[in-house]
Amino acid sequence: MNNPLVSIACITYNHEKYIRDAIEGFLSQKTSFEYEIIIHDDASTDRTAEIVREYEAKYPDKIHGIYQKENQYNKGSIGITKTYVYPVCKGKYIALCEGDDFWIDINKLQLQADYMESHPECVVTCHDAVCVDYGDMTIYPLHPYIEERYLSEEEIIIQYHGDFPTASTMYRKDVFNVADWFMQSGVGDYSHELYAITKGKIYFLPRIMSIYRFRHEGSWSRTQNTDIEKRLLGNAKMIKFLRQYDEYTERKYHYAIVYRELLILLDSLYRCNDFNTGEMKKLVQQCNKKTANQYEKFFIQLEEVYKQTYEQNYYPISMKEFIKEYTHIYIWGAGKYGQRVANQLIHNNEDFEAFIVSKPDKQEVMGKAVIGMEDISYPMESVGIIVAVNVHNWDKLRERFEKNGDINYIYPYGVTEII
Repeated sequence: MNNPLVSIACITYNHEKYIRDAIEGFLSQKTSFEYEIIIHDDASTDRTAEIVREYEAKYPDKIHGIYQKENQYNKGSIGITKTYVYPVCKGKYIALCEGDDFWIDINKLQLQADYMESHPECVVTCHDAVCVDYGDMTIYPLHPYIEERYLSEEEIIIQYHGDFPTASTMYRKDVFNVADWFMQSGVGDYSHELYAITKGKIYFLPRIMSIYRFRHEGSWSRTQNTDIEKRLLGNAKMIKFLRQYDEYTERKYHYAIVYRELLILLDSLYRCNDFNTGEMKKLVQQCNKKTANQYEKFFIQLEEVYKQTYEQNYYPISMKEFIKEYTHIYIWGAGKYGQRVANQLIHNNEDFEAFIVSKPDKQEVMGKAVIGMEDISYPMESVGIIVAVNVHNWDKLRERFEKNGDINYIYPYGVTEII
């Protein structure tokens, strides 16, 4: 096949139970254009490669198999698809589907290709799917987004409602021309998505067209949910990747990246019922002694987040030093974040004037007045504001402060060292 518009890229390993579903889904597509199917088997130890060869022999003009003699993933290879699969793809667009997932809509390729052909600014299309969760044996629609539209960069980075599954994506081929460090995030889909938003737009179709198998035996998703060592190491790799991405994009998406980092740190806390930094270091060292030292800062940040979240009497050094600089201290936020900071100050024999909120709707909290910014009666050069709000709200508030250069502030809650 010389001129396929779309290349289907499938990577598989020990998917004997599932690979037929994937291939049949590829072959069922009804299109007005030609498409090819590239399947990479990473030296499976079951009958996966045999099944792929069977289909390749039956459809030699449609299917091209790549068969590894040694497992590349276990050798520590990164960017397997970038190295072995994408270079042989002839299509203008690449549709992804791993060997344990499959498509259920015969019009999937046509719908996505049509949109991308008529919208050159679009570099990725994705769609809704159904998840089959082998962990608790449930089936449910994913619905990451509700309406058909372009997704914002913030949504892609933070993923408030979860990610869209691999089998739902179609990329413009040039989006895969990423630097090697992009392949070191630990999650290839996510790094490709972040690269894509620097090149164009990502469009979402609220139509269920694929099945995502989650937490089945031997799957990456199951390992990540049950192996704490690998989960922690993966989180540390992602933090490192996000820092590099922040520099690469010249901090264009900085606030969203900070928020995403915090979510990753909190995920690590959630995975460790009995938080102990030293013990977690040992676990990661057992998993990979050579790279554990690279993530020393990760554990320091993790401990910082934990202390500020769970230790009632914790008093960050950054906040202590900030208070020394100003005569009058205020706390922005009168909710649980603000009250927690207030308790920190009180426990350490520090006082503050009042709580500040955008729209005061009560007179007092914890015996202190609740006022608006305009109610501050002292010269602003003598006023220091400790901001204690949800991270998501902090983004817009910081922009407001930066536009007004005479406000002295600090945001110590949760992301002291990350920012």
